[in-house]
Parts: sequence; structure tokens; C-alpha cells
Amino acid sequence: MPTLKESGVDLTMTLWRGVAAPTGVPEVAIARLERAFTQAANNPEFRDFAARMGAVVDVRGARDFDAFMARDDREIAALMEQIGLRKK
Repeated sequence: MPTLKESGVDLTMTLWRGVAAPTGVPEVAIARLERAFTQAANNPEFRDFAARMGAVVDVRGARDFDAFMARDDREIAALMEQIGLRKK
């Protein structure tokens, strides 16, 4: 069985993590969470730990993260289509 690359699919996947809140959470709460996560992610001790684990820390605000997830979903859907796995 050929690999994806041998089949013409040049793929690089990344792993990401995020935090989500339910629809309807007040903007003031979202802003407070964004500040707290940004502060934690920028902590030098956390940055050093992440670097030792080979992780890249990329903090995004709620709107940017929504757009990122939507873009990632579209890209994965296109890939699935390309390799013959349709998203249902």
C-alpha cells in the first residue's frame, strides 16, 4: 500500500490545543480568560518547559482562535476529500 506522499499527498500535520467556552459567555469573562491564559503562556518557566517538550506556544484570542479552527477544519476536510475520505 503506498504512503500518502507516494500517492501525491504532501502532508504536514501539526497538533494544537485550545480552550473553548460555551456560546453566550459574557465578553467580559472571555476577556478575563484571555488575559489569564496569555499571562500563563508568557510565563518564562512555562515557556522553558514547553521548549524542552518541543512545543511551540502560540496564544490566540477568542476570535482569532475561532477563525483558526474553522480554517483548520476546512483544510482537513479538503485533505479527506483528496484521499477519498468524505467528511459527513
